[in-house]
Amino acid sequence: MAYSRRRRRRRIHRRRHREARGGDIVPVILCVLLTPVAIVVAITVFFRVSDIKVTGESGYPDYSIIEASNIEIGQNMFMFDKFKVIDGIFEQMPYLDEISIRRRLPDTVEIIVTRCTAVATVEGEDGWYLIDSKGKLLENAGSTQPSDYPVIIGADSETPVVGKYLKIIDQEKQKPLFLVLNTAINNDILQYIDCIDVERVYNIKFTYKDRFVVNIGDSDQIDKKIRFMLLLADEKLPETATGTIDVSDGTTARFIPQ
Repeated sequence: MAYSRRRRRRRIHRRRHREARGGDIVPVILCVLLTPVAIVVAITVFFRVSDIKVTGESGYPDYSIIEASNIEIGQNMFMFDKFKVIDGIFEQMPYLDEISIRRRLPDTVEIIVTRCTAVATVEGEDGWYLIDSKGKLLENAGSTQPSDYPVIIGADSETPVVGKYLKIIDQEKQKPLFLVLNTAINNDILQYIDCIDVERVYNIKFTYKDRFVVNIGDSDQIDKKIRFMLLLADEKLPETATGTIDVSDGTTARFIPQ
């Protein structure tokens, strides 16, 4: 009988222990379920936009960029799509190169921008277009070719659209063109170039200082070829010399007087 009583007490003890554990689990489950709800409520009620700042050089008025963003004062900071905002600004502001959005708690949105720089011009069916060093079409400059920028020759493109990138019909010309263009920028000589001719990718040419036609051949070793050209044109030849500088073989610069 004593043995039976002990077994009965053990069963009662185990049942009470299980009931106690179950009582502890319920609050934990409720806490887990309610925490995300509390977070959503807090985000919705608090973190309202009270200030929108534009930082960086853009060339556009700050208020125009803010308007293009469609972010409004009083809007929840976490309820707008940053990528959609960036796309909307790019559509209206083609001279912007990079845009990023930062949420600065508790109530500020910062729009960080950098500006594109026009470096060359290409001709389209409806006028001349300015492009940056990546080929982005910045604006239609009208029917008169802008004189402050080198002209790209031989790069027939698809219908140009401001804010989009230049798409050359002959895709083999795309990379060589921008290699030449950016190498000229990196060597700080673009201002001395009137035109870049990529009609034949194996015989690329550009003018230099209104005195020389520079024949670089293909775009291989372009930086080395430019250095050869500069050494000859700016250091060895007299200031009155005119003609062709041939650096197409990539090993030397050869001058052919006019």
